[in-house]
Amino acid sequence: MRKMIHHIVLLVVMLWLCGTAVAQGKYDLSKLGELSLDSLKRLEREMPLDTNKLRVIALMVYSEDNMDSIYSYSNRLYDLSRQVNNSSYEAQALVSMQYCQYMFGDYSKSLDLGYKALEVLERGGKDRKLQEAQVLQFMGGVYAMTLNTTKADQLFHQSLERYKELKDTSKTIYTLTNIADNHVENAMYDEAASSYEEALKLSRAIDNPELIAMSLLGLGSLKYEAYRNELAVNDNKARLDSAIVLLTDAYEKAEDSETKIQISSILVNALIEKADKDGENRGVLDSCRLILLDDYRLIGENNETTFIHETDLAWLNLLIANRQMKKAEVFADSLNTLYMSDTKSYGKYLASLYDLYSNMHTISNRPGKALEYNNRARYWQLKMRSNTYAAAATQSIAQAQFDEERRVRELEVIQNEMELKEEKTLQMFISIASIIVLLLVGRNYYKSRKHNKVLDQKNSELESKNEEIAKQSEMIQEAHQEITDSICYALNIQRAALPSEEQLDRLLGDYMLYYRPLNIVSGDYYWATSVGGLKMVVAADCTGHGVPGAFVSMLGISILNDIATRVNMGNASAASVLDEMRDTFKQMLKQNGNEEDNRDGMDLALIIIDEEKSELHYAGAFRPLIFIHEGILTKVDADRMPIGSHLLDKQPFKDNVIKFAKGDVFYIFSDGITDQFGYDASGNIKKFTAKRLNSLLAEISAMPFDEQKKRIEEAVDNWRSGNGTKTTPYEQTDDNILIGIRL
Repeated sequence: MRKMIHHIVLLVVMLWLCGTAVAQGKYDLSKLGELSLDSLKRLEREMPLDTNKLRVIALMVYSEDNMDSIYSYSNRLYDLSRQVNNSSYEAQALVSMQYCQYMFGDYSKSLDLGYKALEVLERGGKDRKLQEAQVLQFMGGVYAMTLNTTKADQLFHQSLERYKELKDTSKTIYTLTNIADNHVENAMYDEAASSYEEALKLSRAIDNPELIAMSLLGLGSLKYEAYRNELAVNDNKARLDSAIVLLTDAYEKAEDSETKIQISSILVNALIEKADKDGENRGVLDSCRLILLDDYRLIGENNETTFIHETDLAWLNLLIANRQMKKAEVFADSLNTLYMSDTKSYGKYLASLYDLYSNMHTISNRPGKALEYNNRARYWQLKMRSNTYAAAATQSIAQAQFDEERRVRELEVIQNEMELKEEKTLQMFISIASIIVLLLVGRNYYKSRKHNKVLDQKNSELESKNEEIAKQSEMIQEAHQEITDSICYALNIQRAALPSEEQLDRLLGDYMLYYRPLNIVSGDYYWATSVGGLKMVVAADCTGHGVPGAFVSMLGISILNDIATRVNMGNASAASVLDEMRDTFKQMLKQNGNEEDNRDGMDLALIIIDEEKSELHYAGAFRPLIFIHEGILTKVDADRMPIGSHLLDKQPFKDNVIKFAKGDVFYIFSDGITDQFGYDASGNIKKFTAKRLNSLLAEISAMPFDEQKKRIEEAVDNWRSGNGTKTTPYEQTDDNILIGIRL
């Protein structure tokens, strides 16, 4: 599905480059568009620096094929557009450079340029809404490609709102398809189907065969993806047949060669699967062969290399299906040699290749080899996902930087207004003071002259000392401010990675979040998402608190974002999520069980809610679950091992399945509250304890959550202050987090 997002992202960018270049300027566009790239270069050199020159450079960007040259022209367009203060071309240049960085594989730089483009567009312009929509959609595509599906969905919907306001049906369809693809990545198949169907309806309304094909491709791929994910628990052949009908319809309607190539590889794989289930079906496999041969023809004639590797893998799958094992092995070995020669570029195909190797050896009755390649496939799946974690964890930095720069600009405006007001007040004061001085100076001049000499000497000594003190104070304040600013900036980054209040409201409904970091940033974090018909919620406590704990929390959130995409309705195991999370966490931090390993890790509680079955799956790493049914509190103990290196880290986590009824309340939390020191009735310093927390939760569980949160805050504050008997409350000792959910 991410391939589809990639395809649509490129289409949107090219529409931007072409559309913006054609939409501006006063030249005869039909004649200018006929000029070759060399002619445009000569024309640009002869032109003065004005809007028309910018327009010619924009056409050069659109006419160039080489990515390095596109970036170079775009950079030039950016510099010149800033010189003449043309925000429209400045934004276009930034988007073009953003596109290049995306193609170079530097997603972080690509996002940074996108945020700069949005900043430029804030200045206004007649096409501002259209340009913002295009930038937002492209950035959503970048986030989706790097598995940050929550942020991608937010940006896609912002883009969709603008396109609908502009009544731009074609781009509305592209955006709906992107939203649907993103839903598929989260296994939200019903939501994805709804967006695809809306896109298909709009495509048919404007009778656009290419967009109809794209929408049908989405629906067909969705059916096939759902069939593949469901295969382990339910071999739903009807879903496979439905996918083939939709993909075949898409293939027949597609006119664009790249779209046709993209459809064909998915269609062929689905047809091969059908042939395998129906028994050897020579007619189906012959059709697959013709489709792929036509693919190779289109690739050669149009130099459409974007999806050639999908076609190659589909061809290998066909060779295996036809039991042409010698040809299959030779072809597989050639692909393996190519992919291993540059794993940075081709590593993403190795997992699929090794899956086919495994299938090939299974058919050839070589179980040892089949298992070996199956393990290789799993290794490369994990490795390629791991490569996205750093990108996913740093994406929010670009957002935080954008928000911070906007905040600074707003503060500068306010500060300038205040300084102007102060300056006017000072000028008025000086004018009044000058009049008074002129009246008094004559009378007091001779009398004060001798006295002033003594005062001047004392003032000079005092001023020198004050300057020295002020310098030292300023240095201390600057150092403190730099540290505080850095931590506050880190807070922006962490907040961007955590679910927003709106997302939690939409996902959880009746819930409570009690969250009190010890410092500005926190080692405790919360996380929630929906996957198909399931809801997943985590409360976690990372090693340490403050900045070190916050760094570990970012890694935990990135890993959870990835693992969530593979949880499905047929296999909702909270324990398997923690098992995979622990393995990935150890691999990312290079924890091999040696004494010199770092000991970073996290304790957490994870719940997966299946409302259709009225089941809750819970697994815990040192953090328990509390649930209350009809006023009776039950505690489910966690496994006594963390996410990270541990003596028991080869032991799997336990999956606890709980049947729930309407109105049941569940709580997950860190140890920040239970370990908080305070004063008992006798004034002795003691911890709050889990027993005291459980008693409090049992007492307040029937209350509305806003009242519960207030009671918890009061209980913790009263404990720290000895119910008001201590003038100085006991300081907070750790980050606090508690999540309550009423089902």
